[in-house]
Amino acid sequence: MEKMEGLISVIVPVYNVESYLGKCLDSIVEQSYQNLQIILVDDGATDSSGQICDEYAARDGRIQVIHKPNGGLSSARNAGLDSARGQFIAFVDSDDFIARDMYEQLHRAAVENNADIAVCAYYHYNEKQGSIREIPHKLDAPFNKSLDEDSAALTLAPYAWNKLYRRESFPNFYFPESLVYEDIATVYPLMSRAKKITIVDKPLYYYLISRENSIKDGDQNNLQMLDALSRCNEYFQNTGQFDALEDALRAANLHHIKLRLAEFSRYKDLRLKLNFAYRAMRHMNSFFVSWTKDPAISPKRGYLFLKGKLLKTKPDTPVFVPLPQETPATAEKTEIGMQNAQI
Repeated sequence: MEKMEGLISVIVPVYNVESYLGKCLDSIVEQSYQNLQIILVDDGATDSSGQICDEYAARDGRIQVIHKPNGGLSSARNAGLDSARGQFIAFVDSDDFIARDMYEQLHRAAVENNADIAVCAYYHYNEKQGSIREIPHKLDAPFNKSLDEDSAALTLAPYAWNKLYRRESFPNFYFPESLVYEDIATVYPLMSRAKKITIVDKPLYYYLISRENSIKDGDQNNLQMLDALSRCNEYFQNTGQFDALEDALRAANLHHIKLRLAEFSRYKDLRLKLNFAYRAMRHMNSFFVSWTKDPAISPKRGYLFLKGKLLKTKPDTPVFVPLPQETPATAEKTEIGMQNAQI
């Protein structure tokens, strides 16, 4: 029987991960911290994932399975939140797995520091290469502060899955549906509402980065990342926190844009690359007046390049990337240039 005091509700969205699900669920049920409500949300899987969930539930009374029509990651997480009874909330992606003491360490950190969010470092696990790379915090431990006290908290990765959340501090905690990169639009605002954020300076989550078909050539979702960043920025504008956090928010926005640019070598669609670069500049212009003065940006020959991430094009391809102080005429020229680019 679960104890409500200290209960952690672990929400696992599940969709077509039959090859990975067993390892994921084993890592959760074998946690050293046993006071768990484990909610498996079968999001309309078409493989045997739903059946695997039911088999685990039959063996472990802490497991609850929700079978629902496919609605996407946010929809599955929200279904789990509706059923969560815990004092704390956690998320695990169903193709990942966690260290045996992850929730013991996060719960201890949250309780001892009276924190609303506890965050651990994580690993990138490359299945194809059989390699594991630690992704440490950019903050020095110990860190036990609110975002208002130290804007450096925005350097923490805005992923839902390497954190423990105190439920009572976040009423109406839901993810936006029909939005890719929902973590960006959700976790940064949650961090702003936390009275205290604490970090565990150990990697305890294993994030799979090389699952087959997990990265699409010419991924249109990159454009939705800008939508998620806009939603996040607008949240801080509406709460009156934007001005105080502008430098940290600008750095966070540029960080995510650079991550997407780093993926461009995998994509063949030049128009998509140009569209993203142009949209990214318009996004930065709309929120950050002096963003080109950021150390991560280098003006050169009328173009703007993110350092080390020059956009590769064919020799004779016309590429128009305007400076931030664009006029309607230069913006129109940019769009025409993208439409006429030779691939």
